[in-house]
Amino acid sequence: MGFYIATIPGYPEVMDQPSMLFRNSKEREQKRGAARKSFLSTTFVGVVYPNQIDHMGHVNVQYYASMFDQATWAFLSEFGITSEYMKVNHRGMAAVSQQTKYLLELFSGDVVEIQTELLDVTEKSIRFVHTMRRRPRMDTIATSELVGVHIDADMRKSCPFPQDIKERLSQHAPGLESGNQRRP
Repeated sequence: MGFYIATIPGYPEVMDQPSMLFRNSKEREQKRGAARKSFLSTTFVGVVYPNQIDHMGHVNVQYYASMFDQATWAFLSEFGITSEYMKVNHRGMAAVSQQTKYLLELFSGDVVEIQTELLDVTEKSIRFVHTMRRRPRMDTIATSELVGVHIDADMRKSCPFPQDIKERLSQHAPGLESGNQRRP
């Protein structure tokens, strides 16, 4: 099961204000202000293998995408959006927007850690950013900001998060209170 990219009927365009959607971390921190706290979680730790190296001598972009995808599913599971939940309830998640920035190269043998920060939650969507770092120095290697939409897997349409998941997400979404979601 993958975090697939799709256009979701019933979900309005999320790129109305791309500058608001994909601001850099310094701007994001200024916008949020010191009083807002967000949910930050380590969602992936792994090692770069020689078979992940391309003809340029560094990690090929497909492996960055794979690591970010694994981090996404680990992050969503922390809120109850698990494989079992999706199978039993005929629900899913669709990536409707993703921007990845590659800042430094990764090489064979590097140990990688991804931390994920919850940025925003609405009735039907979640926005978060992954930050990939190289251990032990914790250099930032890449970032990937995503908007995911909760969908009815049978109808292939967006649908609201169930109350229990909405409450878990809202507890950690900056500036949001449970039941008071807004669109990004």
